[in-house]
Amino acid sequence: MHSLYENYEKYYRRWEENTEARARGLTPPVFIVVCNNTNVSNLVFRYIGGWDKELPDESTIPVPGQLALFSNVVDGRWLAREIDETAWSALYSTKSRPFDAPTTGKIAVKVINHYGDEVLKVYTL
Repeated sequence: MHSLYENYEKYYRRWEENTEARARGLTPPVFIVVCNNTNVSNLVFRYIGGWDKELPDESTIPVPGQLALFSNVVDGRWLAREIDETAWSALYSTKSRPFDAPTTGKIAVKVINHYGDEVLKVYTL
């Protein structure tokens, strides 16, 4: 994951420095991690974004994520956008959230079963 992240960070920095393209609405590159089940995705989420470490006195301290651009812990504190447990539960679900179908272009549908087998189908609209 760190090797992929290093490549992502290189392209992110290029995007960040390109103020003209950003002014035209060019978005940053995307880093996608696909996990084979929700338990693994939860571990990856916490590894990347950070987690709360419980201390012997039962208090907690935030531990930064291991991929700096994606860490939700800065200067030993959680960023102002606290984790919304309802939103996380929706993402942690095995069901897709509804979305409007695009009117042009292509869409890709990927299904992964509990064995990790996957099928990808691309549809032209």
